[in-house]
Amino acid sequence: MTTTWSHVLDALAAHLDAQAEAIRDGDLSAITASVPPADLGSLTSADAPRARELLGEAAALEDVVSISLAAAGRELAAVRRSVPAAPAASRPSFVDERA
Repeated sequence: MTTTWSHVLDALAAHLDAQAEAIRDGDLSAITASVPPADLGSLTSADAPRARELLGEAAALEDVVSISLAAAGRELAAVRRSVPAAPAASRPSFVDERA
């Protein structure tokens, strides 16, 4: 049985909805690729507009993830600059008790 583009686009739409929900929840580790079936034929002209629409949605989600990752990287760099990586080496302290 050959998979139709209509079925694949339905599955892609559901996949993108799930990815958008994961992004809203802040769970970027749940982001996964959508892989089309190997037996998928050529895109039909009837399915092309929907495929372009879903491609735009996927690109928008990709932008959101890229921006989120860049922001997290900047925040991590700021934390690393403000917090010492390791505690300062212990040095002996001497107190002059004669005073």
